[in-house]
Formats: sequence, structure tokens, C-alpha cells
Amino acid sequence: MSETDNHEDKIWNLIDQFVDMANSSCEDGLSPGDVHQALTYASARWGAFIVAANSETRDEFREDIKDSQKFFLDQFREYLKDNFNEYDENFKIYRREED
Repeated sequence: MSETDNHEDKIWNLIDQFVDMANSSCEDGLSPGDVHQALTYASARWGAFIVAANSETRDEFREDIKDSQKFFLDQFREYLKDNFNEYDENFKIYRREED
């Protein structure tokens, strides 16, 4: 296994852990909407942290905000589109229902 494959595996394992935690939170009484809100907020908070952690000064951070927001929003939009397409293609399997 190459280092790239190992890195990809780690990312997918982390994604699976987040989804497992989300599912467990729903089983513990939170609504899927509440869980989504928490995941979205956590992602936004983490994104702001990444930009701040990579900025030498507050001014540099402020200069990077607009481009960083665009990057994160574009990335999320692409992930969302990909996942909606996947669910559309596999709806019967994922939901165990007919069209």
C-alpha cells in the first residue's frame, strides 16, 4: 500500500467515524437535522481554525477570510452535489424502497 493509499484510508476511516457518531447521536434522541447542524457548525469552526492556525498575524488572517470562505463553500457544494447524485443513483439500495 502506498503512502497516498494509506492517507486516503485514514481520511475515509475518519469520515466513517463521524457518520457513526452522527448515527449514534440520532439513536440517542437527537434529530437528523440537529446532528446535521452540529456537524456543519463543527466543520465551519474547524475551517476557521485552519485559516487562523496558518496565519502569522491577525491582518493576514483577515486577508485570507474571503478566499478561504469561497474555497470551503465551493468544496462543500461539490461534496453535497456528489452525495446527492450518489443517493439518487442508489436510492433503492440505501432506502430499501421503490421509486
